[in-house]
Amino acid sequence: MPKTERWLPIADYEELYEVSDHGRVRSLPRCVPDGRWGNQRFYPSRVLCPGYSKRLGYRHVSLSKNGKGRSKLISRLVLHAFVQPPFPKEHAAHCNGDHAYNYLTNLRWATAKENCADKKLHGRNNEKISADNVSFVRRFAGILSQARFAAILGCHPSTISRIQGGLRRAA
Repeated sequence: MPKTERWLPIADYEELYEVSDHGRVRSLPRCVPDGRWGNQRFYPSRVLCPGYSKRLGYRHVSLSKNGKGRSKLISRLVLHAFVQPPFPKEHAAHCNGDHAYNYLTNLRWATAKENCADKKLHGRNNEKISADNVSFVRRFAGILSQARFAAILGCHPSTISRIQGGLRRAA
């Protein structure tokens, strides 16, 4: 039997939005002034569709209050609501390394040092590529795919793309 989803209000948006322990965000039903004549427009509750940061892989939602919108990371919203507000310089760490998986059981607050250690553990480290490897990538650029180079060197395909485009140099 699947575990039921728990919902809690989002700090600073208590009457407007809630976040679940499954990493979903929903708006609450509300009436908003519409037009010059004082009419009210009703907005029903709905689960928001998260945005996705292609560069870093994090999911985020846009929350608005008093006509001002702000983008918020879902992982931080879940931890803030269900665990505690972050201490200064704390990061939302994903235990399994998947930034799109924002279940409460996969999240924890961590320091920058702990988060970097997690990245190495999950194979997402940003270590420098040696000069020999850079020349290897450039020499065989038309022969091997970027994905194949990345698998051989243990880095992300975008790193290979930057090397081939001349945007990245050796360590």
